[in-house]
Amino acid sequence: GVGVVIMALTALGVYALARQTIPTPARDWGALLAVVIFLASPLVIQSALVLDIDGTVLTLLVVLWALAYLRLEDTHGRRLVAALALLSGLFAVALWAKLTTPFFLLGVVLVYQTLRGQPLRGLAHASAVGVFGGLLFWGTWDLACRQLGMPFEMPFQVTWLELHDPVGSGHSAELAERVESQALPILAWVSPYLVAVYVGAGVARLAALARRRRLEPVDFLLGVGTVIALVYFVKLAAGFPKYHIAMMPFWAVVLAHWLTVSWARLPRPAVPVLLVLTGEAVIGAAWYARTFIADSWMLFPQALETLEALGIALLLGFFLVQGALFRTPAFAA
Repeated sequence: GVGVVIMALTALGVYALARQTIPTPARDWGALLAVVIFLASPLVIQSALVLDIDGTVLTLLVVLWALAYLRLEDTHGRRLVAALALLSGLFAVALWAKLTTPFFLLGVVLVYQTLRGQPLRGLAHASAVGVFGGLLFWGTWDLACRQLGMPFEMPFQVTWLELHDPVGSGHSAELAERVESQALPILAWVSPYLVAVYVGAGVARLAALARRRRLEPVDFLLGVGTVIALVYFVKLAAGFPKYHIAMMPFWAVVLAHWLTVSWARLPRPAVPVLLVLTGEAVIGAAWYARTFIADSWMLFPQALETLEALGIALLLGFFLVQGALFRTPAFAA
């Protein structure tokens, strides 16, 4: 019950993030589409049923912090102090949930503002939130340990071991083997096709950056979702990619942004045709999943078939090419 309620609150955060980043006239239905993409994910559904840090408080806090940052990033003057104080407080609470993931947000902030032509702003934001938020966590954690007799150094030691574990000995062969063995459960739970579409959306955003030389707020979410995916790519928990749940809200908004903005730019006669094609694709995907996959991908998925891998590669290549070539990515979407 706790997990389901918190995931429902996270879905509201997804809606708010989508409304913050999707322009009109697609803002309202695009935000609803983002919520649907998020809540329909098997990884999201299963994570709501597992009372764990990543699928509950961490994901919600990361979404709230990203939403607050996008709404406060252009604050100036006296309000800037209050904005940074709020962001630092949320950051400290997120560190209480988990010591690793929140720090990656600061790196995304720095890159995002630098590519927007505001490197000093990015450095100031990341430094202020990192320092003050980190000190706030440090002080409150020290106080809690003194009052409750808890070992102060234990979470830092565990974090160090967790960071060292995915790398192993550092040999490239060992790392490649771990990537290969752990990529399949991630693909299975997230959906290889959703991953392909996300890559297509990412390529479309890169093409837009190359044309306009300026990032948009949705690119910040793209950065957060991609960084979380890459950081935990070789880190699973008993075959279940629970650490990746924190990326799903950002994936949902990025995908909804790409689809809604693109469809809004389509010529009207093309819309019913694409609706028919989409319906056929959904029916075909459901039939394929029921006939060939069934329950074999529930927790410990078997090796992908050659035909399946080829289909994913072709689909991915299609999105990459279309996203890069079309000036308006409507038909690619």
